[in-house]
Amino acid sequence: MIVKLEARVPVACHVIYADMHVASDIPYVMPVLEHAKERGGAATESSLSRELFVPLPLCRSLLAYCAENGLVENAGGGRHALAPDGVRALESGRVFTGAEGMWKVYIADHEAIPKGLRVVRIEDGTRDAGYQPRGGKDQPRVKDLEAQVRAMEGEVLRPALGEESEAIVRGIHRYEKRIEPDLDIRLRVEPGKGGAEVTLLASRGGGALQGGRPGVPAKARLPGISMTIDDAMGALLGAGDEGTWDAERGLVLVDYDDASPEELSSMQKTVTVERPEVNGMEFERVRVTAEILPRREADAERWARHLLAVTAAVYVTREEYERLVGDIRSRFPGFDVDMGDRAGHVPGRGEPPGTRGRPRLFWLIQAMEDWDL
Repeated sequence: MIVKLEARVPVACHVIYADMHVASDIPYVMPVLEHAKERGGAATESSLSRELFVPLPLCRSLLAYCAENGLVENAGGGRHALAPDGVRALESGRVFTGAEGMWKVYIADHEAIPKGLRVVRIEDGTRDAGYQPRGGKDQPRVKDLEAQVRAMEGEVLRPALGEESEAIVRGIHRYEKRIEPDLDIRLRVEPGKGGAEVTLLASRGGGALQGGRPGVPAKARLPGISMTIDDAMGALLGAGDEGTWDAERGLVLVDYDDASPEELSSMQKTVTVERPEVNGMEFERVRVTAEILPRREADAERWARHLLAVTAAVYVTREEYERLVGDIRSRFPGFDVDMGDRAGHVPGRGEPPGTRGRPRLFWLIQAMEDWDL
C-alpha cells in the first residue's frame, strides 16, 4: 500500500542586491588547485608550467583567475597557496564564481525541510525586481533586512530547485525588498516502514522552471524524515472509527457490522481525510485504499459465509464448490473459519438480493450433483 501526503509550502521571495557566488563546473581549474594543494603554498607559474606542460603565459592567466575568484591566495614571491574556497572546490568538484547584482531568493518554510535547505531557489532578479539598484533614503538598509535573509550571508546555500546546486552570498548590500512569490511549491511525503521519502515539487503558472520541460514541475528529493507508514495510517484512521491499523500485517481491522457490502466483497476500504495531521505536520486532503480483515473470530466466520452466499450460487459442482471454499478461507489468514460443508449450503437461501431467481436448468444441474446422479 502506498500513502502519499501532500502540502502546499509557504514561500517568501526576497529580492536582494548582493555579491552572489554560484557553484559551476570549471574543469580546467582543477589541475591548478591540485597543484597548489600538493605544493603546500609554494605553487608558482613555473612549477605549474612544468607539471602541466603548458606555456607560462597560460599558467599566469590560470593562477590569476583562481586568485580573482578566491580559490588561491598569494603567498608572496610569486607563490600561491590553496584558499578555503579552493579546498571546497576540490572536495565538491565545482567552483564558486559569481557577480554583483540583483537576485531573487525563495525561502520555503515547512517542518519537513531541513533549515539548511530552506533556500530552495535562487534566480537572477534584475528584470523581475521592478527597480534598478539606486541609493537613497527610500531604499531599505542592510540592517533592515529580515533576519532569515541576513542569516544567509557567508553561508553555503544548497537550493534544491533549479540549476544552482550551491551558492554563497558573499555580501548583501543596501537594497532589498520582499515580493509576492511566483512559484507554487508543494511537499510530497511518502511514508515507508523505516521512514518517509520527501520530494519538493515546484511549478510556475503557465510556464516551466529553468531546466524543466513546459508543463512539467521541477522536482527535488530532500533528506528523509522519521515518519513511518504506521504513523500515517494511525493518524488517518483516527480513534478507530474507520478501523484499526494492524502494523504487523499492514492492513486495517474492521467490525463486520460497520463494513459496507462493497467493502465486504472487495475486502478493501477507502479512507478519505480532509486535513490529516501526522507527526505534528498538517497535510491536504488524502485518499487511501487499504486491505481489510475482521477484528474478531466471530466476524471472520460471518464474513466468510457472506462471501460464500454471494458467490457460491454460480458454482454447481463439488470440485468447484470446494475450490471456492478454499479460496475464501485463504482470504482470512490467522482465523479458524468454519465454512460448514456443501450439503448444508442451499443456493438461494440467505443470499443477498439479486442472487436468487436462478433459471430452472441451474436447479436441475444442482440437484443432480447433490444426489450423485
